Amino acid sequence: MVISHDRYLLDRLAEKIIEVENRGVTVYPGNYSNHVQAKEVRQLTRQRQQEKDREFIAKERAFIARHRSSQRSKEARGRETRLERRIEAGEFVLDAPTRRRDSSIGFAEVADRGGRLVLACDRAAKRYGSKVLFEDLGLEVFGGDRLGITGPNGTGKTTLLRLIVGQGEPDSGTVRLLGRCRLGYYEQEHAALAGGASVIEEVRSARPDLSEQELRTFLARFRFTGNDVFKPIERLSGGEQSRVRLSKLVLSAPELLLLDEPTNHLDILGREALERALADYQGTIIVVSHDRYFLDRVITRLLVLEPGGHALHAGNYSDYTRAQEEARQAEKAGRARTGGPGRNRRGRQRGKPAGRESSPYDHLSVVDLERRVIAKEEEIAALHARFADPAVYRDPGAAGDLQAQLRAASEELAILNAAWEERADESDR
Repeated sequence: MVISHDRYLLDRLAEKIIEVENRGVTVYPGNYSNHVQAKEVRQLTRQRQQEKDREFIAKERAFIARHRSSQRSKEARGRETRLERRIEAGEFVLDAPTRRRDSSIGFAEVADRGGRLVLACDRAAKRYGSKVLFEDLGLEVFGGDRLGITGPNGTGKTTLLRLIVGQGEPDSGTVRLLGRCRLGYYEQEHAALAGGASVIEEVRSARPDLSEQELRTFLARFRFTGNDVFKPIERLSGGEQSRVRLSKLVLSAPELLLLDEPTNHLDILGREALERALADYQGTIIVVSHDRYFLDRVITRLLVLEPGGHALHAGNYSDYTRAQEEARQAEKAGRARTGGPGRNRRGRQRGKPAGRESSPYDHLSVVDLERRVIAKEEEIAALHARFADPAVYRDPGAAGDLQAQLRAASEELAILNAAWEERADESDR
């Protein structure tokens, strides 16, 4: 059982999601993305039922009021009694959740810098004593680019952002912003906001031209609703202060937006609010993040900083991981064809590892195993697709059966893959 705001982890790991919201608990089969889709379907279905029930209740009460003193008064009183009894018993949907509507207020319009070179790094390097963070870094960022930077801690991600905003110099090479460019910089480590200003007063400093109603509508996007907008800044939690900083940054409309781990103190709803706001932003984004789900939804290029090197990849984080996996598989296939690891010095394949149990697929050829692997993968994909069926959520037994089928198919696929890898080595002798 895992409690986490890491949606990418939940997508890859979870087979069931338990959501705690509005003092209630709801269980969804499948991973995080399945939960999002299922919740949307549930909310839409419940909202439609709420509209029907309210229409029915309104008609019944209109009939009761119209005939209370007429010849049909007895019928009216009976219908009133039945209606109130059904309402008290909870037969009608009266409290359907309101689906989130995004505010139309977001980033102010950003001057068009599309296609212009905004940032150039030429063979840039940074060291601390004998420790090399990065070196020989070449990078160009153009207007409208959405660049993500990720990698292990200690590889210089935050340092690179600081060099971009002029907080230091590279040890060699150059890091240059070209032309005049309004910067918006969200630092990972920042001092707590202080003072007696309220949330709405603090945010108004970024856009004094907006009315109170417009500011309240915008702040609702960052989950400040009702009287929350009048809370004193100094009494906010760390996550709430992060949301205030990000909302001010959104409204200030910089041409180049630099974000250093912006989701660190945000829960899932806060992260989704930020992602929706960034979707409206027309300027240039450079963001350092370990939040893989966030990177998938925001960026179009990824710079990976690692000890001993760096690499620039087109696409988002999932595109990067797919490319990495394809490269690993190609390398593995190449080793199998050329007699790499797994053969002895005379070129003969070693026998099965000690203790390895035989599988029911050992008698199949590599071609037959490939066919079965493909068929099993298609079966698993079909099982995942069935999680989108609303009928699954209405029948706990069906959901459990589906999970059991998925688990069994996944286990069988692992056995098939192991048998195929061993048979592929044998056929390459």
